[in-house]
Amino acid sequence: MDDSPGELHSRVEIERRVLRVLCQVIGGDSLRNRARKLLTDYRWSDAAHQAVFETIVRLPQMSRPALRDQLPALLTRRGFPDFDFEALFAGPEPSASDAEEWMRRLAGEA
Repeated sequence: MDDSPGELHSRVEIERRVLRVLCQVIGGDSLRNRARKLLTDYRWSDAAHQAVFETIVRLPQMSRPALRDQLPALLTRRGFPDFDFEALFAGPEPSASDAEEWMRRLAGEA
């Protein structure tokens, strides 16, 4: 992916979608493992997105409410006290089936 304004905007949106899926999908251990494999070396467009990703994939599988309760404190300890984590839990549960495609796009495999 290049860093042209349109591509960067698109990449930021895809990153947000991936993070939403990782936060909302129940029983997403296999999805987290796939994300870890595809995106460990990915250069995130926003340091806060990287912090969210690293935090989520390091946590044991937990319920959505438990993650929602713990994420703000975990992000604050990582230096992101003002991150709008609520957006990661807003709206309907995103499709896990689309998540791998988005992760592949970010990783440059698609």
